[in-house]
Amino acid sequence: MSCNCGTGFGNTGTPNCEVPLKEVTGLYFVQTYNSLGVKNKIAITEIIDDAYVIAKINQSDISLRWYPLNALENIGGERAESSFKTSNGGTKKFIKEGVRSFTSEIWSGGIPLLKALKAGRCVDIAVFQIDADGKFIGMNGGDGFLYPINIQKSTFDVKPMFNNGAETDFLAMSFDWDSRENDENLDYMLADTGVDLTSYNGLIDISSTYTSISLTGFTAKLTNGFGAINDRGILEGLLIGDFALYNVSDSLSVAITSVTEATAGVYTFVIPAQGTLEQLRLTPTKTGFDFQNVVTNLVILP
Repeated sequence: MSCNCGTGFGNTGTPNCEVPLKEVTGLYFVQTYNSLGVKNKIAITEIIDDAYVIAKINQSDISLRWYPLNALENIGGERAESSFKTSNGGTKKFIKEGVRSFTSEIWSGGIPLLKALKAGRCVDIAVFQIDADGKFIGMNGGDGFLYPINIQKSTFDVKPMFNNGAETDFLAMSFDWDSRENDENLDYMLADTGVDLTSYNGLIDISSTYTSISLTGFTAKLTNGFGAINDRGILEGLLIGDFALYNVSDSLSVAITSVTEATAGVYTFVIPAQGTLEQLRLTPTKTGFDFQNVVTNLVILP
């Protein structure tokens, strides 16, 4: 914090009802800036209820999306010692505060989660912290908004720690706060009654594989990135209303005649006859999942 001449020392009175910040139990990552170059933030007038959190997690614009990471273990990190200049006579002069670090272990998610988290190195990211009391912690901008804590991008690191027979596998995650983030600006918001911010999961990526392609239909297998490479987890239980189909070649929507899930996660589509070599775009919709990989994987008709 820089000094402003003439402001004097801060008042030191405290009320009896001051609520301390507790240990961090979860994080909500967000890009520092949205697609318009504006900092992401929350108006302090917002009501953080279940619908609000779900909408943020399922936001179609990834620059506005929240990425929760809960159930963190063995959380650590502290602010390094401040730097001082010391004269030969023993006089010390303050130079700057040390950087605050954050470390934690993630006991679930494995390699697929590792891949997702490493993508955080490619963008400017920030984070809201959730403490043991469920407080939503960020930086008070003094302008009616709570901002996420900026992370120094070059310090963000996630690495796998493999099972050695005596200890299970986990992901070790660490990063430093941006050096301009000051502890005295920390503040928090409270979620709506009954909302447990540690209970939310991030989106799960879904991919598609197409077989039995004809001019009147195709079969789509919907899988996530978890499990063996030849036996990925599947997404089951979708209905015809959860799908939209678009003929990219003709620039026209296609009315799906029927969808049958004969085998879990494997959907057979019957459609009106389309033209040879035309390309179709399948768009599933379901809360809690990201279907971008499906949308970009076009069905190429024979």
